[in-house]
Amino acid sequence: MRKQLFLFILVWLFAIACTSVRALPLGGTTYYVSLAGGSDSNNGTSPADAWQTVSKVNDMEFAPGDTILFERGNSWNEELVAGSEGTAVQPITYASYGSGTEPIMRRLSIDGSNTTIENLIVDHQQLASDAVQVRAPNCTLRGMIVRNGAGDGIDVGDADGLLIDALLIHHFLAGSFTTHQDAQCTVATDIQGLTIRNTDIHHVS
Repeated sequence: MRKQLFLFILVWLFAIACTSVRALPLGGTTYYVSLAGGSDSNNGTSPADAWQTVSKVNDMEFAPGDTILFERGNSWNEELVAGSEGTAVQPITYASYGSGTEPIMRRLSIDGSNTTIENLIVDHQQLASDAVQVRAPNCTLRGMIVRNGAGDGIDVGDADGLLIDALLIHHFLAGSFTTHQDAQCTVATDIQGLTIRNTDIHHVS
């Protein structure tokens, strides 16, 4: 009787484990973007078949768990618009691959929830608009450089649960040496749960 009970418990535990494994979300697809070696006619799913432009990325609808990697040493004079929705378990991640300096974009807009941006540079080329704009909840900015604008570095609205971690934000300056105008590191409105940590900020007016 004890042996039968023991076997029943083992079978029951195994069934639960199998059900749990089946319930785990599947991993997403990794896409690659290379200005120097890519083409927007490629499928984007390997470095050899990389896309070329940020515009191609903006036109795509990504699924939870997908990762989009930009080649280091490349600089796009384009705005990256992260508009697809991830989940808490499977965020959509934009990051970098290869060697050299981190990839550079002119501007970043995040409109899709559960989005992670890592190891990218946003160089706003002294433009007067916001360099980074976040309009979605549960997003993460990590290991980035945000620089060189005459507006705000990061503008946040309706973006609860935003994490800004290990960023360098600098040179957001407007006006003159004697008359400083509105250009700030980070402006946040209508948000709960904002965390800024391990971040260096300098030269903002």
